[in-house]
Amino acid sequence: MSTARRYVMGVCAAACALMFAGSAAAQTVVESSNEVRFQFDFKVPVAALAAYLPQGFTSDVATQGPAKDCNLRVVFIDRVTINKPDSTPMGKGTSQYVYLVAPVKSPSGESVQLVIGGITADAADAPGPFGNYLPSTTHSVKRSTASPANGTGPMIETQDWSLAAASGEHFTLH
Repeated sequence: MSTARRYVMGVCAAACALMFAGSAAAQTVVESSNEVRFQFDFKVPVAALAAYLPQGFTSDVATQGPAKDCNLRVVFIDRVTINKPDSTPMGKGTSQYVYLVAPVKSPSGESVQLVIGGITADAADAPGPFGNYLPSTTHSVKRSTASPANGTGPMIETQDWSLAAASGEHFTLH
């Protein structure tokens, strides 16, 4: 590697260190996780959704793109690993949950995602960061990925989810 290139890389590294030094000091890591997520986008009756929105919030539906006309999302999250800042497992070290989220405008006009509610496999995670997760009384999540035998073609993933709360709310997916 040339001296000039090493110098430029050194200057870039020093600049990055200075740039992030202030912001890193202001934040405290609570946890880190490795997650697999996917979501389904739905268009549900506006009146049904409005019943779950706080006063002053309005639906903010995309008018174009892949989420066109979507006003409700179902998000499935498999938290494969959850670690404390020291990299040791946090709680059970893994968890799964499903939640409903709606794209909305806040009373101030800001576009945000409103978490309507969810179900979590780990009762310690309820009521969750938004105060509206239910603990599941039964849960099962199975994910498998298969590659084609000859090495060509698409990878195939299969997922089976089932989470149910004591009050009757449930998510089931295959």
